[in-house]
Amino acid sequence: MSRAKLQVALGIGSVLPAVIESLASLPFLPDQPHDELRILLGNVCSPLEENVMETIVPYLESHQISPLVKTVLLSTISQFQLTDEILAHTSFLSILLQLMESPDRVVLQSTCCTVCNIASYRSSPLAQSLLIKNHFIGVLVSVLRRPDASQNAVERAIEALAHLSSGSWGGTTTINIIEADAIPLLAELLRFHDPRILRTTCNILDYVASHQDTGPSLVCQISGTALVSVLGRSIYDETASAVLSVLSQIIQFDPQAVAVEAKDMILVLVRLLDTGNVRVFRWVSSALTLITRYHPLDPQLLRSDIGPAVILLTAFDVLLTASLFADISPAVIHTSKIRQNSWAKTEAGT
Repeated sequence: MSRAKLQVALGIGSVLPAVIESLASLPFLPDQPHDELRILLGNVCSPLEENVMETIVPYLESHQISPLVKTVLLSTISQFQLTDEILAHTSFLSILLQLMESPDRVVLQSTCCTVCNIASYRSSPLAQSLLIKNHFIGVLVSVLRRPDASQNAVERAIEALAHLSSGSWGGTTTINIIEADAIPLLAELLRFHDPRILRTTCNILDYVASHQDTGPSLVCQISGTALVSVLGRSIYDETASAVLSVLSQIIQFDPQAVAVEAKDMILVLVRLLDTGNVRVFRWVSSALTLITRYHPLDPQLLRSDIGPAVILLTAFDVLLTASLFADISPAVIHTSKIRQNSWAKTEAGT
């Protein structure tokens, strides 16, 4: 017998409420997760169709249901990919909007996870469209402003924004992100050391910077030094690519945008070259190439710390010019060539 037929045979309208109310009547303690009831709830809800969702929604909306029970319901819903019919024809999305403003941190986190799952639906453009039309962008941005939001809630909120930015409604999402004044918040997230948050934040900034009308000028508000400092942390290749892309778009839009910070940015990058990490070396050399295309390095800066300068000279050929050779001894140049050959062999082996 199929699950759908089983639901009909059992009478889903009475079985599902009984399971939910059983959960609601039990204490939730760390050593009493009530896994059996959770599993039963998942089985009864499968397949998750409109009638099932219509039964669940009132419990999510009720003030009599505890936050922990609501998180169990949201967790159960997240196990399924919601159909377009559920998203379009039930009040589930409007309930999610209400829950996004919940003072309970656990409910907020579970709701952000659910919204992130819906935003990730690639096979359903309608899902992303409905999230945008129901003003989820502004609500997701507001999560980033909440001091009581958990790191997981923040992570899921920006992941949802990234999914929407990269989807078929990306242009609209970018405009909404700009209108929600999210750029300063995203700039604050660049201070995080969590690699997932950094990756998602930098990807969103890349999408915003790509917006031809206002994107680059807004991203120029972000400290270039803070942006390039991300390259020195434990990050993914995708994060580094996004940082370099944002930096490139800022410089192309306004070459003078980094003029004030050029020296500070270069100092940060030179220090990062001392890590000896081949991946960081590659990213930093690309960033330096972008910056020095419009802001040549001051030879005095190079002479101030010859160790990083040697590595810097090895990094990219554009600096190996006659104007700089005059200030650097042949022995140093010879040493840099030996080191360059050594690194080339190391990178070939990775």
